[in-house]
Amino acid sequence: MEPQQARMAFAGFLTLCALIIFNALFLQKDAGFAVGAVPGSQVSWSANEAAQGEQRGAPGQRETRAVNFEENKRIGLLRALRRELSAQNYFPGRPVSGTVDAMTMGAIMAFEYDHELPVTGKPSNELLKNILFGGAGGEGRSEKPSYKRAHPSRLIAEIQGTLSALGLYEGKIDGVLREAAQQAVRRFESERSLPVSGRVSGLLVQELMRATGVEFSALQ
Repeated sequence: MEPQQARMAFAGFLTLCALIIFNALFLQKDAGFAVGAVPGSQVSWSANEAAQGEQRGAPGQRETRAVNFEENKRIGLLRALRRELSAQNYFPGRPVSGTVDAMTMGAIMAFEYDHELPVTGKPSNELLKNILFGGAGGEGRSEKPSYKRAHPSRLIAEIQGTLSALGLYEGKIDGVLREAAQQAVRRFESERSLPVSGRVSGLLVQELMRATGVEFSALQ
């Protein structure tokens, strides 16, 4: 082989080696495949691993989906409770919101009181089942459940304060619906041509807000 041919063959060999090295270092890396982890490094992602990570979702995304699911469940329960309470004339009805407002609490309390259940004012799946299918309630009891153990004392206190402002109640504003407060409720119901019950109800809350023009702030 002549010297010139030998030099050309050697130059071609070097060019081929350069292309192989360039392909390994740059083209394969850009395609998304790991060329080999750097010594001491724990990062070695491949294109397939990245795709799987996107499918699984980041922890923050999973938490957001879980929160949204629970929120939708809560709103669904409220809508179902309001619908069923309205069908039994406990909920006076207005546009459904995602919060447990004073009228909803009042409607729940009225149902619980009338069916001799613990007066809580809280929405729950157990309450919905009781409305739909009935339950033992207070069978065998000789007395109605006491409001002294009622959970939504803030709502009762607001009712007492409103009745006091209307000149119908002179007792303590303590969040406990004792006999004096029940009598004031009956007087208000009679004046407004409402069914006289002497208990907290959604209708009572609605009429008190109409009479004063003030929204109740008690929320669950």
